[in-house]
Amino acid sequence: MIQMYMDETKSTDHRYAGYGALISYNSNEVEAIISNAWSVLEMHLHKSRDPRLKDTYDRGHFHASDDGDWARSILCEHINTLKNAVFSCYIVDTHDYYRNINRGLEIESMHGKKRNRALGKIVKKALEEAAFNLCVQNPRSYREPITIWREADTVINAEHYLKKLKEYQREELRMCYKTPYSSYVFPDVYMELTDKKNPNAGVQICDFLAWACMRKLESNNDSWFDKINVVSSWGFSINNNVLVNNRFEFMAYKPYDKYYESADYNDSFWMELLRDENYIWNMFCEAQLIIGQYSTSGNLSLPPYASQLQSEFDEFSKLKNDCCFRECVLATAKLYLMLFDTIPLIDALTPKENKPYMLFNKKFMGLLLDQTRGEAVSVVDFFVSRLAYEHCAALSEHRRHN
Repeated sequence: MIQMYMDETKSTDHRYAGYGALISYNSNEVEAIISNAWSVLEMHLHKSRDPRLKDTYDRGHFHASDDGDWARSILCEHINTLKNAVFSCYIVDTHDYYRNINRGLEIESMHGKKRNRALGKIVKKALEEAAFNLCVQNPRSYREPITIWREADTVINAEHYLKKLKEYQREELRMCYKTPYSSYVFPDVYMELTDKKNPNAGVQICDFLAWACMRKLESNNDSWFDKINVVSSWGFSINNNVLVNNRFEFMAYKPYDKYYESADYNDSFWMELLRDENYIWNMFCEAQLIIGQYSTSGNLSLPPYASQLQSEFDEFSKLKNDCCFRECVLATAKLYLMLFDTIPLIDALTPKENKPYMLFNKKFMGLLLDQTRGEAVSVVDFFVSRLAYEHCAALSEHRRHN
């Protein structure tokens, strides 16, 4: 199971606020880094002239903003032994962020309690945005279950996160219409808490890396930032007042195998197939058969990293049993897309000549979910009428035999 450790970071003047996320593929490695660093700290405890080394020892864990240079050096040296991790940092310029959502109001012109209240609210909103972006985007890269660790008093509320995640998924699935050659994986995600007074090893490492990023941004001091040894990294970039994804890779890790690319998609026969009612109906029926194979009564099991999709299958079965035809059509499209890259439906054995048609199917299902498009509404209406007709025909046949 992949572990994702999260910790917030803020500049001293609260101008910048954001979150760091350390994704580890080996939790034992993470634990060993902190354990070994702590052993070295204990060895130097009576040799160091840095009084803050004892403060770190008395605290019982590393915390970069409160630690002295000696403790930071010890931790940084051990972090550089990481071999199976990726770190991302998402930081927001809170002043510009405040200005954008409050019709140009300048937070710099405020004073006293009014300024503190406004700043407190916007820092919280900025932290929520940063945390959510890291929470929903990172798990999409893995065909493994992922556990997200955060401190108990964090802005990341599990219930709120799951609600926002479903909203994000709806938008993501609709994107299959525009970019069918992009991957959308839906692994199981779990949320866990760690004690702020005794954070787990991964959160301590994440805290240091996020602090180093913030220090470079806030004071242009990259002395600690540059001490972090990584395989590759991306720097800060400005995009709508957000400093997006300063990312470190501690190894050249390929998240999962993708068995198709943009060159496998062929848009030239899109309109031709879209007008072929027999083709799209047969494709829709095939999608329902695939979904049926992975349902509770089917002969295939969901992969162990995607067991949380079972609730989607239960909802689908209920819609079918209740003859909710329109909802059933949309649920078919949603489940098919969630399975497409999660299973995956295109794998190493898929013939190359089949891939363009399978990617057409993916694009088509994405179209069905975008009910703001006229052609999507027309196709859904067509499927609803066919389902209703077949249901009535089946009932008549059943009555005739009874």
